[in-house]
Amino acid sequence: MTLKHDARLVYTTTKPVVRSLITNAATEMRAKVSGRRFPGVQETVFDPMDPETAANPYPGYRALLAGGRVHYNRKRNAFILCRYEDVRAAARNDALLSNRDGVVRARFEVPVLLNMDRPRHTELRRKALPGFTRGALEGWAPTVDRMAAELVTGLPGGVVMGCGQP
Repeated sequence: MTLKHDARLVYTTTKPVVRSLITNAATEMRAKVSGRRFPGVQETVFDPMDPETAANPYPGYRALLAGGRVHYNRKRNAFILCRYEDVRAAARNDALLSNRDGVVRARFEVPVLLNMDRPRHTELRRKALPGFTRGALEGWAPTVDRMAAELVTGLPGGVVMGCGQP
């Protein structure tokens, strides 16, 4: 990577990231302050991103399943579907729900193929597919081997043993 490449990368990503951070903050503030209600949606405090919840999510799962089909967490400004049929139906309905924002807490406007919906996702996936054929990937083997050798050259001899043993 050259300095010119690094500068171009910073220049092209800074504006969308800053714009997204401002939008995220404004959206969260509006959600918390507005006290808006959604008909047919049950409000929940279940927070899958909370470390305590992540350590033991099962009481929260039980509470979600005992409640309605759609839940809203005001803190995260997120909707939660907890039944298999609902999740499956939502995953198949691009017109109603979108993957555009992905499954991350912060929403960024930098386009990522994984988070795009049809038809743009399909179009770009077709264009990218040739780069993932067996032949294309095998063509990268010499480059990967060279880079790996450069990275480990000069490391102390005991690094592999030190990292590889518990």
